[in-house]
Amino acid sequence: MQLTMKQKGYITLIGGFILELVTGTSFLWGQFNVYITSYFRQKDDQDLHLSIGGAIFPLMMGTFAAGIPIGIKFIKLFGSARLCCVFFSFLASVAVFISSYSQKFWQFVFIYGVIHGFIQGIVFFIPVYMGYLYFPTQKGMVSGVVTCGFGLTAFLFGLVFFSIVNPDGLVPVQDDDGYSYFQGPSIEVAQNVPESLRKLSYIYICISFCSSMLIMYHPNQIGEEEKRLKQELKNKEEQKKILQQNVSRLQQKDELSTPLAEQIHTDKLDNKDLEQSSNSLRKSIQLLHKTIGIVELEQKVIKKQIELTQNQEKQQSYQIILPHQKSYYDNEFQKDDQLFDNQLFPNNNNNTNNHNNTNNNNNTNNNQIKSYNKNEQTDSLLNFVQKDIKVMDLNKRIISVINNDVVEDKPQHTNQLILQDESVDQLSKIKEDINQKENQVKDELQSFVSLEMEIERLNKLGAPSVLAAFKQPQLYVSFLLGILAIGFGLLINGNFKSIAKDYGFVNDSFQTWVGSIGSAANGLSRPLWAGLLDKYSFKRVLNVILGIEIVCIFTMRFTETNQIFFLIWVAFTQMTMGSVLSMWPVLSAQLNGVKIGSQLFGLYCFGFSVSSMIQFLIVLGLKTSIGFNNIYYIYAGWAILSVLIVTFYPFKVNWSKYYMIKQKKIELTNQNNQQQK
Repeated sequence: MQLTMKQKGYITLIGGFILELVTGTSFLWGQFNVYITSYFRQKDDQDLHLSIGGAIFPLMMGTFAAGIPIGIKFIKLFGSARLCCVFFSFLASVAVFISSYSQKFWQFVFIYGVIHGFIQGIVFFIPVYMGYLYFPTQKGMVSGVVTCGFGLTAFLFGLVFFSIVNPDGLVPVQDDDGYSYFQGPSIEVAQNVPESLRKLSYIYICISFCSSMLIMYHPNQIGEEEKRLKQELKNKEEQKKILQQNVSRLQQKDELSTPLAEQIHTDKLDNKDLEQSSNSLRKSIQLLHKTIGIVELEQKVIKKQIELTQNQEKQQSYQIILPHQKSYYDNEFQKDDQLFDNQLFPNNNNNTNNHNNTNNNNNTNNNQIKSYNKNEQTDSLLNFVQKDIKVMDLNKRIISVINNDVVEDKPQHTNQLILQDESVDQLSKIKEDINQKENQVKDELQSFVSLEMEIERLNKLGAPSVLAAFKQPQLYVSFLLGILAIGFGLLINGNFKSIAKDYGFVNDSFQTWVGSIGSAANGLSRPLWAGLLDKYSFKRVLNVILGIEIVCIFTMRFTETNQIFFLIWVAFTQMTMGSVLSMWPVLSAQLNGVKIGSQLFGLYCFGFSVSSMIQFLIVLGLKTSIGFNNIYYIYAGWAILSVLIVTFYPFKVNWSKYYMIKQKKIELTNQNNQQQK
């Protein structure tokens, strides 16, 4: 049975969801921390504190972010997203297994925090990327469904790990540093940690292998175009060899037939048939030589296409450009921007903003955009760049036609004209003039709409390269926004057990359930909020999430009176964090396109790790002096600043001008070449 592309897409989403259940184990650290720290305290380091153990979480997020862009490149290396997921998810599980044999805490940090986190990052974005290819117009749905599994990891494996490591529900004992550890009467829990990690690694291997097999192949995945071109080049080489062999065989036959013909001629025999056969052979040889020449030319074209494809992928390679690093191309882009503004809108420099606002509010036109062939794209693009569209003048003309006293749909004016001048010819002339004006306005309207559609189509292509994306301020503002928006969720995720103990909720079983239910809220909220991005704007959805977060921040201190309230508030907080994490892949794709956005998402994950490190330092430095209840106010300021950024900063990037400028340069180059000839 042949599966359709849509069926393959749904299977890929299912496989990605299950695979992310294993990939999201970095978020287990909030529950793992007390067990791992207790294990190494009783082993060789009595001075190890729970706050120091919390540093692994931001470290894992940093290495996790470093692996994300590499995963897309490994798809090209392996030639299969499925094999890539199988291989690296297996390595991640092995890293967990090896970490269980660590004798020192720093060894565990390196194996579990650095190596395991990096490999998880490689796997993480592959299912999301493949889902984008199958559902290009439903990025929110793809991101929400796949990353839902990522958020549910702590819910599922938090309960599994607790049942393995602490089956009797022993309670940690408070130490002199103010934190509670599994020691003394509950030291048995700490001693169960290595074996518990090994059992988890076995489960990881089974789940990751089965889920990776559900990741389906897509013909447009990275590297496939180059592979097809190389195969076509190989076929042309084989065709050329066959043609050369035919030429050699015909030449040998011609050489053998020529002396025989001369001998027959000397004997004065009729050799017309032989001469015709010889001429036919020579013509065939000439035809084969021409065919070989055509094949060689086709090979050159294919090689050039391969070179262009490789150059595009090099441009799209993941690299971090610091803001102060200027290059020659910065001045070129400034000149190009001025050229674009002067040639496209010479008399109305403010039209670009109007166009962008029109694009944002004109989603219904998306379905009207049709595909153009290459010649049509070139012709229409040149016409649009050269044409002087004056929007204000166009509006005046429309108003002039509407207010004209001689329009056909106003019979009283027509009657007055007839009474004033009974000349039918004059009336016909007036009607022709009106029709001419109407047609002129319609043509200009059509040109304007066509230009808008072309700009929208080019904007959907996204950034032409990673370098171009790094030159846009929207990238850095969205990076900062991610740090601010996710901060409070990371604070609760990494410290909910410590907060619970400060509030008097010391039961380890209750704390585990808090973490698991919070994880469930984290994961299950992702499809909902990310899916809303397919219908509503990013700003509107994120403002709602930030509003919920602000309410949670200011009311969190009151949950110390009741365990149920504390559990619910942690769940709401984790919901906001999961929502932000599920929205940022969509934002990255919307700002920069699917290919570039998929690689740049790793940069946003670096931002999340920075936010996690900041919360670790805040807790380490301020927890003992001001307590968690006052730390909340710091994050209230972050959330309010996020609302201001979302409300007032324009995130729309006009990528169409880069493509139009490039096309204009090609046109000018061709014109110069023709003039030189």
